[in-house]
Amino acid sequence: MKICFLIASTNVAGGANRSLLDLLLCLREDGHDCSVVMNAHGTMEQALDDLGVSHKVIPFVSEMKRRKLSTNLTKQAVNVYAEAKLMLYLKRGGFDLFHNNSLPVLAGMDAAAQIGLPYICHIRENIWEGLGNEFSSPKKAKRLIEGAARTIVISDYIRNTYEAFAPSARYLRIYDGIQIREYYEEKEIFTGVQVTAAIIGVINPHKNQKDAVKAVDILKKRGYGNVRLLVVGMIGKWHESRRYGEVLQEQVMKRGLDEVSFIPPIEDTEELRTLRRGCDINLICSKAEGMGRTTIESMLSGSLTIAADAGATPELIRDGETGLLYKCGDPRDLADKIEYAIKNTEQMRTIARAGQDYARKSFDPGLYGRKIEELYTEVLGGR
Repeated sequence: MKICFLIASTNVAGGANRSLLDLLLCLREDGHDCSVVMNAHGTMEQALDDLGVSHKVIPFVSEMKRRKLSTNLTKQAVNVYAEAKLMLYLKRGGFDLFHNNSLPVLAGMDAAAQIGLPYICHIRENIWEGLGNEFSSPKKAKRLIEGAARTIVISDYIRNTYEAFAPSARYLRIYDGIQIREYYEEKEIFTGVQVTAAIIGVINPHKNQKDAVKAVDILKKRGYGNVRLLVVGMIGKWHESRRYGEVLQEQVMKRGLDEVSFIPPIEDTEELRTLRRGCDINLICSKAEGMGRTTIESMLSGSLTIAADAGATPELIRDGETGLLYKCGDPRDLADKIEYAIKNTEQMRTIARAGQDYARKSFDPGLYGRKIEELYTEVLGGR
């Protein structure tokens, strides 16, 4: 089977790309011929080279709406040219199937549709609440989502979100798989006086790092000056995200929160593993997480996961059993959960181990790869 994938980002640290690399590893082992199209050079190229997967750069842009009409018109022109290049590439490549790995980009699906190539639409994000955006052409997005041979959604939350937008799409929920061995740790948590928590991901309003920072401030005022917070990630590129990151850093300085450290994004899996090894708690504060690969990685690391009760997160965490949930947007409730964890460390160790066991059993990449492979076979009629 010959499959062409298209990715929206060239950064290997992104959850969508890490999930794709896991899938490509499974497909390559089963003898399938895979290629990846991206819109620029980036760190994904080396990761694909390491897997022996061919890749090609064809400039395209996302279908997210911008404020200026001129910007939207320019984006449309870029994608018209991109679709022509993609159609030519797909025809000459003799591909059996096209797989769009992330929804903000529609050019690949449109190119596949125009040449009659079956395509998979893989939806990982809530573009409205999760990205704070909307499609520049909702009719086009709806047409392509509903025209897909199958539309994979990575959670029930994502399915429910898009069913209202594109009700005729053929949805199938498949949770992402994760390379267990890359994140699994045998460790003890809450063993010292200092409690270390980390929140990992792009710094923007939707990842909601503000809850974590405010919670640390509240805990400090309660006398818990031993809680350290690591904010790991890059500030988002969009204006809203840049301003959010700047304000967050200003608040930390203004409040004298020496307990909060900002750490650049970590792309190397082993470096990230080392950081998590030293954490007692991992925080997930996102307002609209599509699935939460970071949530699963956190659970596998053996840390206690405390997460917002929003998006798909409640599908992954059973409150009080495999992690703790707090009310999203309520840093005081988050502070209460952290304080409770500090006061009940033995119970938290039990919960963390239960979360780790659940993640290990439920998100095996081999099972994920087989489900995707079975879907491909179904779509192509047994080829």
